[in-house]
Amino acid sequence: MRFQHFTRFRLFCFTRFCLNNPTLRFHSIKIPKISLPLLFGAAMISLLCLQGCKDSSTITMATAAEFRPFEFMEGEEVRGIDIDIAREIAKRLNKQLEIKKMRFDSIIVATSSGTADIAISAITINPTREKMVDFTTPYYEASQVAIVKKGDSRFINIASKDELLEKIASIKDIKIAVAVGTTGHFFAAGDKELDFSGFQNAEVKAYSNASVAMKALQHSQVDIMIIDEMVATVLSRAWWNPNATLLPFRLTQEQYGIAINKSKTKLKESIQKALDEIKNDGTLEKIITSYL
Repeated sequence: MRFQHFTRFRLFCFTRFCLNNPTLRFHSIKIPKISLPLLFGAAMISLLCLQGCKDSSTITMATAAEFRPFEFMEGEEVRGIDIDIAREIAKRLNKQLEIKKMRFDSIIVATSSGTADIAISAITINPTREKMVDFTTPYYEASQVAIVKKGDSRFINIASKDELLEKIASIKDIKIAVAVGTTGHFFAAGDKELDFSGFQNAEVKAYSNASVAMKALQHSQVDIMIIDEMVATVLSRAWWNPNATLLPFRLTQEQYGIAINKSKTKLKESIQKALDEIKNDGTLEKIITSYL
């Protein structure tokens, strides 16, 4: 901010000096009188460039670092499958990676508005998001699953996805935990793109992230949780969470992709090429399996 104020002051002084000295000579080159609108226009363009131009050698990435194993904090470091993918792509493009952490429900808006160039955060490709951002081809096949408390007799002997959906729909005022803005949230509440009308009998409680939703289940504030399968697997096996049971029925079929600002067409082509490379040479598989 101080730099911006100093820059404005310098431009102001330069403008006043030029207006008061219309016949300045530098190295014998005569500078004609400069019109006020033209001078201030040039000054504003320079100022905007100083404030807003991005370094093309840097990729700015939005992520929600609360979705282990895809993105999470380990001390002060952001880690996870998506983070390693982003760093590998940036390395192959010979670019620096700048990571911006934010809530998951802000990621697509941030990418669409240009706050970030790309977003990698276990983002399901769907038509609504495709209206706002472009996507690469998928890099991960995903699905939604349910977690309940161990020993909950209401969910014993469930044998299929259909039976599970029927059971949830039959429980009056059931409370379902989800992470806000995720596919699990859309599924539980009802979504045309997922071809599911939701649970009309349920109270869907949206939490800021999956870990907070899981703690609500632990403390019996909700009856069931719906979340992405790999995240559910990690959470249900965590040492601090011995009383969770993952129900082995996939409620959806989804694909994760890298979201890219629609104006960044060349960047999209470069990222797609690098993504294809890490798929073909086995790097992507190594990254994913290293977190299992």
